[in-house]
Amino acid sequence: MKINKFIYTAVIGLLFASCQSVETPMFSDKDAFVAFEKQKINVVKNANREIRIPVSLVSVGGFDATVDFEIDTVAYANTGTGAKEGVNYILKNTSKTLTFIKGEQMTDYIVIEPINFSSDVDVTFDIKLVSLKGDCKFGAYSKMAVSIGDGLAGTYKASAPSPFIGQENVVNTWTCEVRKDLSNKNMIWFSQLVPSASGAVYNEIAGEMNDAHTTVAIGAGEFGTWEYNDEEYVLQLDFNGAISTTGQISSGKITFTSYIMAAAYSGSTFFTYVSGGSGVTLTRVEDY
Repeated sequence: MKINKFIYTAVIGLLFASCQSVETPMFSDKDAFVAFEKQKINVVKNANREIRIPVSLVSVGGFDATVDFEIDTVAYANTGTGAKEGVNYILKNTSKTLTFIKGEQMTDYIVIEPINFSSDVDVTFDIKLVSLKGDCKFGAYSKMAVSIGDGLAGTYKASAPSPFIGQENVVNTWTCEVRKDLSNKNMIWFSQLVPSASGAVYNEIAGEMNDAHTTVAIGAGEFGTWEYNDEEYVLQLDFNGAISTTGQISSGKITFTSYIMAAAYSGSTFFTYVSGGSGVTLTRVEDY
């Protein structure tokens, strides 16, 4: 049966919370730290520009400090995907020491320039902060993984018009991570292809690209669970009755024009549509 509109099952819960006085700890210079903003970034190899990666000293009053960094590819030795300086990127820093000056500079930068290499395999290197000098410590993000590739892998802003009756003007947005499959150059994985929903847990979804990497096809099937009224349902991808759908890949966007729905099943019995969109657009987010 062709589905043109979907009836949305609204789940309304009443949450009761008790309030209590909590003393908020104060941040002081004894808690000062140096860290990256993120643990991982993805860089497009044909960016044709410098990528400035910030490292910040977080403190109340500020003070002088220095920190050294080093490049490491040991973690990628077994897969052969370690990035090589001079082949995959150029390190633009004249030294591997970052400087923080009280009242002047609380953020310094590691600067790289990607090289447009011919391989279609993404490569990665780690930047580690070491040898800190100053009255502070390392923060939670003292290491960053930098992946360089064709731009398919990375963080995307996802958006989808709601397909549900009564939500005709609603456009849902969320974040979707896209990663490449290391054993199949034509396969990518999506962390989330439909909007978030209360009680829903989504698994990664595989997409098969053509050789030119201009289209990606995904198939219907099980991809998660949904808990409602103490019952657990299986989530199936639904493409308005079709067994698969194909998206277009172009200029940092992946666009699906067909319905992509999360259908809840109890065994083989359809229960309701939990989430979805009348088309989904993924737009790549530049890290820096």
